[in-house]
Amino acid sequence: MPQRRTFPNGLTPAELAAAYRGELERFTAGLILEIRAVLAAPPNPGETHASVEVFPDEGTGRVAIGMYLHGLAPQLDDLTASLGTSRNFSFGGSVRDMPRIDVFRYEQEVSIPDMTVDQIKAWFADCWRKAGGERFPLRVELFGSQDYGDGRSIVLSEGR
Repeated sequence: MPQRRTFPNGLTPAELAAAYRGELERFTAGLILEIRAVLAAPPNPGETHASVEVFPDEGTGRVAIGMYLHGLAPQLDDLTASLGTSRNFSFGGSVRDMPRIDVFRYEQEVSIPDMTVDQIKAWFADCWRKAGGERFPLRVELFGSQDYGDGRSIVLSEGR
């Protein structure tokens, strides 16, 4: 089994962020297909808005992104009921072989969870636009889980 790649330790925070984003770009076509599959299914009656949450890569090389549709639509199962959502979708499942980041090496210079969330947010927003997501009929807002990243949300679509 080949050894997992690792980002070099001598990078500046800006170089590490650029290298991380460059690695994400390898998965752009797959993410656009995942987004288009979700966009092809119209919202259920009663769904009023959606949120997309990015979870940090804390050096594991995995990306996790969840989309949650909110509103008065029937809740499909215990998970959606506990989240107060009617449906949810996962993205980025194919992103499993990102190079590892030596979190301890960079901890004095940059928060790896914050940096990865910001890069994943920007990448997802670009892919959403390329997939035609701005025409989605609900307001969709993208943010970092538990306030990771820069704390700012990105409006992906305004809805009707």
